[in-house]
This record gives sequence, C-alpha cells and structure tokens, in this order.
Amino acid sequence: MNKQARSWIPSILLLIVLFVGGYWFMTRQFTINNSYSQQDFYESVQNNEVESVYIHPNKEYPTGRVSVDLTNGNSVQFYALDVKEIQDFLGDYSEIALEVGDVPGDNIFLSSVLPIILVAGGGRIKRGGVSSDIFPD
Repeated sequence: MNKQARSWIPSILLLIVLFVGGYWFMTRQFTINNSYSQQDFYESVQNNEVESVYIHPNKEYPTGRVSVDLTNGNSVQFYALDVKEIQDFLGDYSEIALEVGDVPGDNIFLSSVLPIILVAGGGRIKRGGVSSDIFPD
C-alpha cells in the first residue's frame, strides 16, 4: 500500500466513527418507550399516580409529546394527537402541576441566514488558501 493511499485511512475511519456515533445519539435522543399510552395516562391520573405533566407541542399543533412525572418517581412519555384534550382533562385535577411549552417556530438560521451565506459565497470554494470557482465560465 502506498503512502498516499494510507493517508486516507484515518479520515475514513473518523468518518465511520462519526456516522455510527451520530446514529447512536439520534436513536437514543428521539426514541420514546411506547409502552405508556394516552389511556394509561388517563388511568394514572384517575388513580392519583401523576405528580406533574409537561406538554411539548409540535409545530403541527395540536399534536405533541406529553411528559409525565409519576408519584413513584418514574417519568414516562407518550405522543398525543390532541394536546388540548389533555389540557382540558387535567383542568379537573388542580393538584397535578401542568406546564405547556411553546410551539416551536421556524429555524431562522436555516430558513434565512444560511441561504444568504450560500448565495453570497458566489459559488466559490477556498481550498488550500487558493480560491477557485465551482462553476468555471
């Protein structure tokens, strides 16, 4: 194996490690245990097993994720098709702390700033201190 071919091996290994690490992080971060349902939530509330509830509305309101802190110290989550229904249901249970988060908005950087940066770059790449056109005339 020549010297030039061996110089790519650490870069490829680093790229593979980054992809595997990113995949692991994303699956851990966005996976919810689906064994707890909205019906389980209603039963827990009626049995006085719920301490607090936090509603994370989605951008596509009225859907969202509901985080529930139980009196036994466990925390569970589930997705609700209508978080307004959850709020209305909890209105009868004043002893349960209810908090509702903000509906997420558009990411201003991705929708406004990044396109301006890309267009203002004029299709130029700076490589090794030398600027070259991506699309030569």
